[in-house]
Amino acid sequence: MFKLLLSLVKYLLKLTGLFVLIVGLLILGKWLWVEWEELKQIDALIAQKENLRENLESEIQVIERRMADREAQWQSERDETIRRLRNELANLEQSIQQAEAKVQSAIKKISDLDTIAAESRSAAREAERNLVHLKQKTRPWDPIFNREKYLEIGKAEGNLRLLKLKSATASRMQKQFRDSLATSPAGEYAKERTLKLQAIANAEKAISPEEAELRNTHNKKQADIKAINSLIGAERERIQQDPKQRILAGIIEQLPKALGILTLIICIPLLVKIILFYLVAPFVGRLKPVHITRQEDAPGIPAPIPSSVSLPLDIPAGEEILVHADFLQSTSQPAKKCTQYFLNARIPFTSIASGMCLLTRVQPDGDESTTVVVSSQHDPFGEIGLIEIPMGAAMVVHPRSLAGVIKPQDVPITITRHWRLFSIHAWLTLQLRYLAIHGPCKIILKGCRGVRAEEPDAGRPRVINQRATLGFSANLAYKNTRCETFISYLRGKEQLFNDQFTGSPGRFVYEEMPRGGKPVGILGRGVEGLVDAVLKVFGI
Repeated sequence: MFKLLLSLVKYLLKLTGLFVLIVGLLILGKWLWVEWEELKQIDALIAQKENLRENLESEIQVIERRMADREAQWQSERDETIRRLRNELANLEQSIQQAEAKVQSAIKKISDLDTIAAESRSAAREAERNLVHLKQKTRPWDPIFNREKYLEIGKAEGNLRLLKLKSATASRMQKQFRDSLATSPAGEYAKERTLKLQAIANAEKAISPEEAELRNTHNKKQADIKAINSLIGAERERIQQDPKQRILAGIIEQLPKALGILTLIICIPLLVKIILFYLVAPFVGRLKPVHITRQEDAPGIPAPIPSSVSLPLDIPAGEEILVHADFLQSTSQPAKKCTQYFLNARIPFTSIASGMCLLTRVQPDGDESTTVVVSSQHDPFGEIGLIEIPMGAAMVVHPRSLAGVIKPQDVPITITRHWRLFSIHAWLTLQLRYLAIHGPCKIILKGCRGVRAEEPDAGRPRVINQRATLGFSANLAYKNTRCETFISYLRGKEQLFNDQFTGSPGRFVYEEMPRGGKPVGILGRGVEGLVDAVLKVFGI
């Protein structure tokens, strides 16, 4: 009853938590939706103002073009007006020069006449004094008796009249020249020149009335753009100051970058796979294969018995079985049992890393054989296969696939190490060291859903999924070859390289279902995948 109530409480708590999560997600979604709509309205308002600003900028450009056209036209008209005024001013200057020349000539003549008049008046006064003096010295009888003296007086009187006439004539001519100076056009010409110069200055500074109107319109629109920029800046500042808007704006700002990263994540692996499949893999397929041992006269590997979930093995007298404790299902009595610490004492670390340590040694007691049943105790899909390695033959085996070994008593199993540091095939598979088990012995292999062995035909290589390979005869030629179809490789259904075996005699062994599912790369299974990759380097 208590367990029932506890289960009911757990179920209700689970439902409550799920309900709270749903309510929280709905509230969060509603909040995000409201904020999104508000942000969209603000963005729409900003976009509207930006469109208005763009329209104003377009209108300003039109006004500026009209101003430029009008300025060019006005400049032409102004230049024509200034040219006409300058021509008139040049004519006026010529007239002024002519008038001033006449004035100067008249002034000079007046000055000369002044001199003549003054000299004439002075000579007339002197002549008058002389005449008076002569008259004072004249006697009444002089006209009769002193005719020369009388003639001298007449000559002095004529000279005096002549000098007075000359002085009067000079004064009259002075008055005429002064009158001509008073009526000279030079003054009017000077006034007119001043007006022309002022007109030229005004023309040079003049602005077209239409251009002035356009300039006023241009300034108003510039002020409108400045006001719109202030409004847009205020809206954006409001978005930046509001934490919610900042969050949404940050999300929107990062969306293009996220899409770019997503595109790179999608495209880069595709590009890498295309390069590997069409460039690298064909080159690798043409390289020389890996040879562990070259024994043309090596004995062949007998055809193995079919694998099964459990495999009964008859151990005759003089032989023994070393089996992992997890695969020892049953044994016959009497039989000798003890612990074998390492599969091979010369490679203790390899034995530990591959799990082939703390093995159970089973030997017949006496001359009669004993039966041992080997089966996986934890893997429901695991099957057991038995491969016999005769004397003089050797087989490269991954120690991880070993479940046990049947060998002669008191004879250690022979395992040799072969490094292939200069083989590209070894580097591509990350297996630089190969472990070869030498006969005579029988190896017990474990495989998912079955263990099979095949023998390559002469001149016809055999290709197999690389992840399924458990081992192969040491005298077979081994290499990597590209998988058949790019789509399968692209979808992850196949690895880039398969194992290819050629030569004879010999067999290669594989499990029917590769363990671990689809290939996921070195780091695909985290630390476990990394450790497996390191162990593979050492052939474990």
